[in-house]
Amino acid sequence: MDAGDTLTFSIGTGSDVVAIDPTSGVLTVSGALDHELTPTVVVEVVVTDLAGLDARETITLTINDVDEAPVIAAQTMHIDENSVITDIVGTVAAEDPEGAAISYGIISGNAAGVFAIDTATGVIRIADDSCMDFETCTVTYALEVQVTDPSTQFTSAIVTVEIDDVNEDPSIVVGSSYNIDENSPFGTVVTGDAIGVADVDAGDTAAYSITDGSTVLKIDETSGVLSVNDSAGLDFEGIGDVTVEVTVTDSGGRSDVAIVLVTVNDMNDAPEITMGTSYSVPENSSPTPVTGDLPIVTDEDVPANGLTFSISGGNDPVLFAIDSGTGALSVTSDLNHELVGSYDLTIRVTDDGTPVEFAEAVITVDVSDVNEAPVITVDAAGYTVPEDAVVDTVLTGAAPSAADPDVADTQLWTIEGGTGAALFGIDPATGALDVAGALNHEAAASYDLTIRVTDGGTPGLFDEKTVTITVSDVNEAPVMTVDAAGYSVAEDAVVDTVLTGAAPSAADVDDLDTEAWTIEGGTGAALFGIDPATGALDVAGALNHEAAASHTLTIRVTDSGGLFAEETVTITIGDVNEAPVVTADQVFEVPVDAVNTDTVADVEATDVDDGDVLTYG
Repeated sequence: MDAGDTLTFSIGTGSDVVAIDPTSGVLTVSGALDHELTPTVVVEVVVTDLAGLDARETITLTINDVDEAPVIAAQTMHIDENSVITDIVGTVAAEDPEGAAISYGIISGNAAGVFAIDTATGVIRIADDSCMDFETCTVTYALEVQVTDPSTQFTSAIVTVEIDDVNEDPSIVVGSSYNIDENSPFGTVVTGDAIGVADVDAGDTAAYSITDGSTVLKIDETSGVLSVNDSAGLDFEGIGDVTVEVTVTDSGGRSDVAIVLVTVNDMNDAPEITMGTSYSVPENSSPTPVTGDLPIVTDEDVPANGLTFSISGGNDPVLFAIDSGTGALSVTSDLNHELVGSYDLTIRVTDDGTPVEFAEAVITVDVSDVNEAPVITVDAAGYTVPEDAVVDTVLTGAAPSAADPDVADTQLWTIEGGTGAALFGIDPATGALDVAGALNHEAAASYDLTIRVTDGGTPGLFDEKTVTITVSDVNEAPVMTVDAAGYSVAEDAVVDTVLTGAAPSAADVDDLDTEAWTIEGGTGAALFGIDPATGALDVAGALNHEAAASHTLTIRVTDSGGLFAEETVTITIGDVNEAPVVTADQVFEVPVDAVNTDTVADVEATDVDDGDVLTYG
């Protein structure tokens, strides 16, 4: 060891329950020593000089065993309410450090003697179960438990016992009577006290349910109110009174059950009506029954109610009637398929119960189509056509037409008779009338005609009308007749001498026509005249056979309508022997020595008559 060195002591490794004085090296206890846990303690002692050099030594310390009091800590135990005598609360946790047997005892907090403790095991049990109700009794006990070892050393601690709340069965509460009218609507509340519950568990909620029995009722889960679930099934005649099992369940899952009888009150039931699938009636057939099945009515009421049938809808205006006793339908007015093809009728059956009940069903009555005759419309003023109209000329007037309620029907037009049946035609598709033959106003000023239109229905129906056709008069040219042999007149005829020959004449089919005769031309136009009223020809100038042995003459006859006829006639000028003519103022010279028989000169004379031989004297 170096003189003058200072040594310092310290603990190197080992237990932290031992300390060393750094100067003196004295070991002291610095923590709790427990022989039972650590009977020896090993520490490393380090001594260090000023130069920092050290020496180390391991020391083993023996911990001497000392008798100690048993150990018990404060603790809490739980037990359910309603526990009974001998039920175990729990075992007190305690021990002796030396492992010796200890004894247990409750020294305070158990004045009522509710608990007992096994002195050898520390098991606490129920000793008095008369007040083990969480809701009404003490629920927390502070028991002071003392533990003692064989050397009579003891320790105590508080053992808290908690009485725990346990969910207890609810108790269902039902009224004395319940009833409901049959057929009540869904949700109708059953008459009677609401079903309730008694539950000692504070704060528990209850849920109601129907767990068995009829399904026609339901229960409100929260309020316990019974009401209708199935109106149709709530039938007095079918099920009578209703029994249901009601279960109430608290929030802890505990439940109670009660059987509830609900009286179903008998009420007047509405009848039920079933109609057929098909109803029909022909149009235009009133009065007549409607074809179809009679209503089938059921009424559950016993005894059965009286029933009355009526039409409650779709019959405005009133077109149908119903037998109030049988429900048989009939038609009261003619129906028209083309206007309305079907009708929707509401059929009602009403009972005589209290209150009165009824049922309704809607049916469709089809109006079947019946072939109906077409109806002809003709021009009220009749028809006209000029007499000179050619074949196929359409008559004047609104063409015949036919209205047929059966819109799909085809139409065929024909002429069935009448005075004009052979002279007129008709368009078979349209009914238009036209000319089919020669017409003559003077022969017949009008005709009647029977026309028919036939539809394409089954059977084919028709309509006929007789119309009057007026043939209007048309001015027609006169027809002239002259003497085929011609006309003649002597050349010496004086003015106004009527020519020889049949006088010209004119035929005019127009009864009221007047005629005017004129000369329109010809070589003799200036030499002849014509009677304007009769057509007679006469001489109007000097004629000369020798100058012209004949003349042509164009004559015209004009009717009062301005139409005319012309003919050219030949007029022969008859030769008449005429006196020769001696040239006047002829002067002759006679020689003085002329003797008898000498020719003095030729006397000049002319004769217009060809071939005439002149003699002189």
